[in-house]
Amino acid sequence: MNKKFAAEGGTYQIIHIEPHLAEGIEAFNQVYGRSWKKPEPFPEFIPGFIRWLAAEGKLRLGVARLGNDPIAAQLWLVHCGKAYIYKVAYDEEHTAFTPGTLVTSLLMQFVIDQDKVKEVDYLIGDDKYKKTWMSHRRERWGIVAYNQGKLFGILLLIKEVLGRCLKRCRAHHARYLAQSTHTKNQ
Repeated sequence: MNKKFAAEGGTYQIIHIEPHLAEGIEAFNQVYGRSWKKPEPFPEFIPGFIRWLAAEGKLRLGVARLGNDPIAAQLWLVHCGKAYIYKVAYDEEHTAFTPGTLVTSLLMQFVIDQDKVKEVDYLIGDDKYKKTWMSHRRERWGIVAYNQGKLFGILLLIKEVLGRCLKRCRAHHARYLAQSTHTKNQ
């Protein structure tokens, strides 16, 4: 796929220091805006985070371009021998090139060869594409606690319980629909 991408004018870039930072932020925002992802609720967070990571020497921002047009971007951070894949996005119009896979491959090679990381972590989520790259899966558990002696705590507890009930109802409804569709098709 790399050869096909290069033959069509495709290029890659890994940004981790100041000279290309503004260009990288702009490319990331363009790709993210054209992707399937929901818009960021705080639009200045990611650009500020990218600048901070660069200043700390932790930024690895991979960008794939077709001509001058950015079509995939990934925001990684490297710290203490680990690479953390924080945000990924690609322009769905260019899926034939598998641009996300190409950028992941480029960044994997860079963080392993140059940064000498011992671990790459996709952080949270069970997206199918992560299984292609990762050898292990870890579950993360958390504890949610509310102060039932305060009105705000009680309201948050009610919201939590109702949210869980709604989630179970949706799952039950989805199973019911799948079962009834299966029964009709037989």
